[in-house]
Amino acid sequence: MGAWGTGIFEDDCGCDVLSDILDAENLIEELSDRLSRALETETIEYDEAFDALVPAAVIDAYVSGTAYAGLGDLPPRPAKIGELRGRAAEAVSRVLRPDVEIHQLWRENQADYPRWKANLEGLVARLRASA
Repeated sequence: MGAWGTGIFEDDCGCDVLSDILDAENLIEELSDRLSRALETETIEYDEAFDALVPAAVIDAYVSGTAYAGLGDLPPRPAKIGELRGRAAEAVSRVLRPDVEIHQLWRENQADYPRWKANLEGLVARLRASA
């Protein structure tokens, strides 16, 4: 794992996906495409988990105002960003399944696993509450 903390943007993969998202010509399309990949893949590998986590965190930052370490400044809030909340919550819920690689790896880290899992569960709860 290229992670230095439990946050979504405290991981090399998370930072790479964020950079790609922010460089996209159409933010909503990029977020939606990545969520679709996360929802449609049968097996979620480590790096693929960030196709769910990063878009969900970006959506959460816009919709709920949640501040994430490493997220930085976002472009102006796009119209229709709130319409992606339900799919984002579903995608993160898939990452929380025990058979997903990133979940298995974090579970091995007894000290940080509870914080990592709680962060994702909080993200899902905020996305569902605002949906």
